[in-house]
Amino acid sequence: MRKTILTFIVAAMGTCMAHSEDYEHVSASYECSFLKPTKEFKSTDDVIQLHGGYLNYAHGFQLRERTFLETGIGISALTGNAEPMMDTDGNALNQKITNCYLKLPVNLVYRLPLDDKLSLSLFAGIAGKCNLYYKSKVSASNSALPGLDVSYTSDLLSVSEMGENNVWHRWQVAWQIGAGLNIKSVYIGISGGSDIIPPYSHRGTKARMNSASINVTVGYTFHINYKKLFEDF
Repeated sequence: MRKTILTFIVAAMGTCMAHSEDYEHVSASYECSFLKPTKEFKSTDDVIQLHGGYLNYAHGFQLRERTFLETGIGISALTGNAEPMMDTDGNALNQKITNCYLKLPVNLVYRLPLDDKLSLSLFAGIAGKCNLYYKSKVSASNSALPGLDVSYTSDLLSVSEMGENNVWHRWQVAWQIGAGLNIKSVYIGISGGSDIIPPYSHRGTKARMNSASINVTVGYTFHINYKKLFEDF
């Protein structure tokens, strides 16, 4: 049973006989994302901030002594509020945006040793994003009828709800850059990026909802000797 579980974990990592200088990396980030509409986006001109967390696993493949190709998978959960709006009856409308997505990053990493315990990592790359959940909840308190709250939720990824021209994108592509300090196996870093394919673009017009994000990350880097691992079977 122990060997079966171990084999499953190795297969799930998607690795086989890795180079001895390859590495594994796990991290957690605080993420702040910004949704910024273009001037053609008539419903709002406010920047919406979403806040949340991002968890990531990555494997670094050594290309040269200090250069690595890093790829993996991550998941992010974000939420935030738009500026209140007024309806035709003078009631304040509050809008809450919730987003959860999978991210498949591919980064080129350069690690510069500073001493025997410290090194600086610089990276740049692209990522595919799959939006699992993107919803907007609008709520209002009817001042004419105290105690009556009206709210509705829209699935921004649903063609049936949003229509073919207004549905938000399930799949996106983004670019990213970042830097971090490695203290032995501990990683502390900051990164940022923007979407190449935005979360929303109105079909047939220039109206878009662009997005960008900033991440502050704490991670842990470790090595697995896969050659020895398979020899033990």
